[in-house]
Amino acid sequence: MNQNNYQYWNTFYLVDNTIKENDQYDNWLNSYKAYFKSGISVLDLGCGTGINLPALLGFGANVVASDFSEAAIKIIKDSFSEERLKLLCFDMKDRFPFIDNTFDIIVADLSLHYFGNEEMQHIVGELKRVLKQNGKLIARVHSINQVRPSESIEIEPGLYYCDGCCRKYFTKEEIQTLFSCWTMISLKEKNIHRYGQEKKVFEFSATKISK
Repeated sequence: MNQNNYQYWNTFYLVDNTIKENDQYDNWLNSYKAYFKSGISVLDLGCGTGINLPALLGFGANVVASDFSEAAIKIIKDSFSEERLKLLCFDMKDRFPFIDNTFDIIVADLSLHYFGNEEMQHIVGELKRVLKQNGKLIARVHSINQVRPSESIEIEPGLYYCDGCCRKYFTKEEIQTLFSCWTMISLKEKNIHRYGQEKKVFEFSATKISK
């Protein structure tokens, strides 16, 4: 089964030019405001059109916003002129283009659920590598209880293919297993609104600990 995520996401952002206007920030990061100090380094991983950037910059962070889609990065470039913001386009399936222990915090908002188990193992390793000791990951991913499109095809447990894109629907236990070498701070299922629809997600935060 061929999957072209690059084409999928560039088309997604180029065709639907109302995404940025209609997809509003839901204040979810306010619950973690105590983690953010002025001048800390933050990676907004899979940032899309930058929905979380006003909050992150408002917290005083120096932010690297990254996404697989050049179209998404261009939307941000045309919308923000903040000196504390850097933009980068790369594929999470590759080695992250940062040296070890670069970031204090990584935010991954609905960006980690597009990969199979083997790819996720690699990505979790990269998250840990580029985070500083005691650095924090704040993330949201699809819940297994999220309704899936009827035409979806399951290609491995919990990973479904539909309309040119794979999506993973996590159980709570899978998240705990993936991050078993981290200190899990919080993990809860929530209902949110994104891209014009209701979504059921797991929201969690975890701290990098030594090997």
